[in-house]
Amino acid sequence: MAANNMDTILQTVQDIIGYRFREQLILWEAMQAAGSNVRSAGDRVFVDGNKRLAVIGDTVLQLVLAERWYSGGSVRGVVVGVCTSL
Repeated sequence: MAANNMDTILQTVQDIIGYRFREQLILWEAMQAAGSNVRSAGDRVFVDGNKRLAVIGDTVLQLVLAERWYSGGSVRGVVVGVCTSL
């Protein structure tokens, strides 16, 4: 992907989430789907097609969803269903 296109995508994502990354390539790495054809960016190498990072991301999402479920008092089936779909 051309660098200017990557920069545009990174800027758009940062505008949407309201956070600026000091190291832009960390965001680019996080945006790559497991099994992506993108293998590196700059000096960052995406290990195992980013599958290992995807496992960490799924786990963090499950933790956040479980915490919100626990704090909100919803029934157990709601969080189990959402986490299972990850």
